[in-house]
Amino acid sequence: MNGKIKFFVLMGVLCALFMAPAASSAGKKSILKEAEGKTYYTAVNIWYEDPAEIMSTNYHRGQLLPINTQVKISVMRKSGITFTDDNNIAYAIQIIRKHTPISAEEVFKRYFSEAKIDFGKFNGDERKNIEAGMITVGMSKAAVLAAYGYPPIHMTPSLENNQWKYWKDRFRNFLIFFNKEGKVIRIGEE
Repeated sequence: MNGKIKFFVLMGVLCALFMAPAASSAGKKSILKEAEGKTYYTAVNIWYEDPAEIMSTNYHRGQLLPINTQVKISVMRKSGITFTDDNNIAYAIQIIRKHTPISAEEVFKRYFSEAKIDFGKFNGDERKNIEAGMITVGMSKAAVLAAYGYPPIHMTPSLENNQWKYWKDRFRNFLIFFNKEGKVIRIGEE
């Protein structure tokens, strides 16, 4: 009898282990689908050369989809997010896992907001730079994020760091240096 109980306990534990990932991924699927069909605003400037292939690596080339652009989320998957703007231009952010080792939900939170970003928290120069997609000395970390988006995680694992590394393209990087107060003190090529 003791052997049978051990067998059933072991089977119960194994079933629980195999069922847990399925249950958690089922919950994630509903989170991924939650945003589909809804209207959001871009939370940062989004850079792209081809709207259908915006890399989560965040290269700074091509055109700029401005912060606070109203968009409608089409499809949200682990591999990317597709959306359209008011001009019916289709965009697709492709999540490059090698460079963006966070969930699609976290990527979504970095790029989109339910409400427009309040420009009142930025000074006049920061607002102008954000609108132009530029970074200059004196900008706050929040203003840099709004103007340039998030630096690739594999190069800048923490926004608490006082040095952020961005990519101009696949081959060229540049660094943003902040002081203790979180203001840009230098911008340099690597």
